[in-house]
Amino acid sequence: MSRWGRKKKRSKSGKPSRSAFTLQHDEKRVCIVTPCDDSVKTEFAASLVEMVLHTLMSGPENLSGLAVQFYGSSILPFSRERLADYSIRNDSTHTLWIDSDMKFPKDMLLRFLKRDEPIIGINAMSRRPPYRNCAQSDPGTPLTTTDDSSGLEKVHRMGFGVLWVATEVMAAMPRPLFDFEYLPTDGVWRGEDFVFFERARKLGHEFYVDHDLSKEVFHMGSFGFNPVMMAQMKAPTE
Repeated sequence: MSRWGRKKKRSKSGKPSRSAFTLQHDEKRVCIVTPCDDSVKTEFAASLVEMVLHTLMSGPENLSGLAVQFYGSSILPFSRERLADYSIRNDSTHTLWIDSDMKFPKDMLLRFLKRDEPIIGINAMSRRPPYRNCAQSDPGTPLTTTDDSSGLEKVHRMGFGVLWVATEVMAAMPRPLFDFEYLPTDGVWRGEDFVFFERARKLGHEFYVDHDLSKEVFHMGSFGFNPVMMAQMKAPTE
């Protein structure tokens, strides 16, 4: 997709009335970025097309530019780093991270455009056992989102499944923004996004989960079916 979707406006004299890259009040230039490899989930592709079309047809006054960028690598931290660089280089004000296995509502971008908080995400659910919520209310404590949960809630950290970030946050952070980290005491690897939230926190930033949006976003996985499962489903339960 082209760098920015909106052309410069011209006055009656034929000259540009103002640069499309000059912000007025709360105008936002958004770069939607997705790390991916050879393929994406069908639900993601459909959601992305519907969201972009719905946003452009709605014509939000505070959206002065929109770009979409993908990057594929077998090394996820590298993909995220390149996408962050792309968004910063192209003078975006906000970066919308969406993983390629997410299904989301068509008005998601419009909702983010109304927010002032620099970092907002969702309480995504992992798609492999042991199933858990990815956002943490406190270190090591999963955040709970129920039918009654609503609005924004400050959290300790969350994932990058869907994340709205003011691009200036990334521009001000030391590199790398993303990295895998091995914890020898536990014998496990931490995800590449842990580094991002730790460094953003040191710069004084706070993170919020949108509970309402969380309930409308789905983390799409795969499931293997086997004939034995039919007998298991028919087995009586205690």
